[in-house]
Amino acid sequence: MPRVDFYIVQGTTQDAQWQFACRLIEKAYKMGHHIYIHLNTQADAQLFDQLLWSFRADSFIPHQVLDEEKTSYPNNKVAIGWQGPPHPPYDVLINLANTIPEALSHFNRVSEIVYGHEESRKNSRKNFMIYRESGYPLHTHDLRKTMRE
Repeated sequence: MPRVDFYIVQGTTQDAQWQFACRLIEKAYKMGHHIYIHLNTQADAQLFDQLLWSFRADSFIPHQVLDEEKTSYPNNKVAIGWQGPPHPPYDVLINLANTIPEALSHFNRVSEIVYGHEESRKNSRKNFMIYRESGYPLHTHDLRKTMRE
């Protein structure tokens, strides 16, 4: 059963969520994890793909956008998708979608990133309740205080 971490970031736009996600992905990638980033739509996946290539000038995170025909790229440690989790070996899920994807059991870690927009908070509260009712170990990290300092 995966550990679920909720990261509360400062900012009221999706950009705050996505920028933090890029830093979290970079950290997990450098630690050797296989990461799947789940988004709402194919258009979101394409936008996030572009951001991950360019979010920092000195960062390089090789990744692949999954499509309907290819649900896994075993040689790539980072995958972006919208249909549902790919086949293993991905062990970290970064959920940037409004809903929880199915088949969480093969992930060791799940990350939900909450930003200050009311709809984001509403979706995060709903997801938190689902995870809690399902018995997942939950951890909350309020980064608004540390990001201001």
